[in-house]
Amino acid sequence: MLHFEYVRAPYARKGGASSCDACIRDLRQHLPAYNKGDQTTFDDLWHLLQTAIANGHRAAEDAAATGEHNPSTEVHKLVAHLQVLSART
Repeated sequence: MLHFEYVRAPYARKGGASSCDACIRDLRQHLPAYNKGDQTTFDDLWHLLQTAIANGHRAAEDAAATGEHNPSTEVHKLVAHLQVLSART
């Protein structure tokens, strides 16, 4: 979701839908053809990588400031590290 927009709302089971179902429902608002495990998802999202990194950084800062870590991520740190390693080759 962070590739498309800044969000911090937690996903939870609701009715007969799992938290994963709810997340996929929201994701399909941006990627209508999304299916978990789809081989094209990486390519579909690549051009939005910097947006995801910025939103992930913002979410981590908000989590630290509020003490509420559900949800939050630190994947942006991993991606930034991988980018540095990639630049070295």
